Amino acid sequence: MSHADYLTPDQLSRALNMRDLTDPAQGGHAVQVLLDAVVSALQTEWGSTVRYVRNSPIVPVRENYDRLGYDAGDVTRARRYTRYISPTVMLRRHTSAELPVALEDYAGRTGVDELIVAPGLVYRRDVVDRSHVGEPHQVDLWRRPAGRRPHGHLGPGQRDPQQDLPRRARGAGDGGDLSAAGETKRNS
Repeated sequence: MSHADYLTPDQLSRALNMRDLTDPAQGGHAVQVLLDAVVSALQTEWGSTVRYVRNSPIVPVRENYDRLGYDAGDVTRARRYTRYISPTVMLRRHTSAELPVALEDYAGRTGVDELIVAPGLVYRRDVVDRSHVGEPHQVDLWRRPAGRRPHGHLGPGQRDPQQDLPRRARGAGDGGDLSAAGETKRNS
């Protein structure tokens, strides 16, 4: 990629200074009321604890694409759709970018039933028109149920390190994206 393919300092500053309507630290908003209602209902139904994951929207390309199962040649990686800061760093395209690292915290832990909530702004270069924006708000909701067993045919004490990572390519994730309008879209 050439330097023209990366965000300018002004573009990066504008993106990072946008208000995240899901974040109470940035002031109250109706989106937070909706998110709180969904999280509360799930917590009540499952009896799980809740863990919010809110990190910088600047993420390694590896976390946003590679660890989520995107192929190197997938069109979504193109500059046309992704806001690259450098060859290895970008503004996240989805809050799923938070999950690989968040799920690593559960390695070796048993008996933890937790709802992982990863809300925030995501940054895209898709079509921007009356019904689309370049910086939508998104939330990934993932349940880490207690007693979860490894996938596949592993022996005693062996653990598939990929078991908890989103499997975008196979569409077999545990979570989904909740739009501000309240519709749920399964990860695919």
